[in-house]
Amino acid sequence: MVTGLYAAVFALMQVWLTLQVALRRKQHSITYGHGDNDDLARHIHVSGNFAETVPMALFLMLVLEGGGLGYWVIHALGVAMLISRILHAVGVLRGSGTFGIYKRLSVWMTLGVYVVAAILCVMMFLPFYFGLPVQYG
Repeated sequence: MVTGLYAAVFALMQVWLTLQVALRRKQHSITYGHGDNDDLARHIHVSGNFAETVPMALFLMLVLEGGGLGYWVIHALGVAMLISRILHAVGVLRGSGTFGIYKRLSVWMTLGVYVVAAILCVMMFLPFYFGLPVQYG
């Protein structure tokens, strides 16, 4: 199951991001919020954004894979989402300027994964709605 591979990779990334927040909380003695610490605020943002965006992508990938869509499509969506999350982290953690474009690109890539996967889901399951024969593979 290809989606399981990406779920595992994303889970490990989430662990790493969460540990980065925890380490900065300890380093700056901040228990709640970010205490006006820019470094901690950026890490919290990256971790939170990751947690907000990855589950929907994995869910759509799982639906598509379960519906019999080719593995190469699932890999393409997974790799695009992975690159998107890396770009987002680099863009936010490195700040504006040259790296600011990374954050913007990551937003468009994430939305692109959502839209492509959603369209594929609709296309895949429309035959069921109209009672047409379905062909998988």
